[in-house]
Amino acid sequence: YLREQGEEWLRMQIEGDRGRHPVWAIEAEGAFAGMTNLIIDLEVGEAELGISLKPSSWGRGLAREVLAALMATTFEHLDTVTVLRAWADRRNERSRRLLDRLGFRFDGIVEGRREVRGESIDDAGYHLDRP
Repeated sequence: YLREQGEEWLRMQIEGDRGRHPVWAIEAEGAFAGMTNLIIDLEVGEAELGISLKPSSWGRGLAREVLAALMATTFEHLDTVTVLRAWADRRNERSRRLLDRLGFRFDGIVEGRREVRGESIDDAGYHLDRP
């Protein structure tokens, strides 16, 4: 993302509703490794989880560990959440394989779902029903 987009995202996090959109930093070996978040919609019984890691933290199992903990905690503490949702850039095969391994089911591709640095990004959507 561009710096301006990062600053806007941080502003939204600071001003946001922590009850509906909590965000956590990920620390590995004493250093910032990325962030994870949850967007909760209790009215429809769904939550969307997300994760972003610094490239130097890729391939170390952090995403799997963090997402598994977030999934378990969400289902344990939010009784009304019956479905977890997640998105991945359609080209990001590693993220898509991770969602498959975590038990998520592929829903389809949404073309042009978001824009990054002026590029239209197609995202793959996934869901996981409450166990």
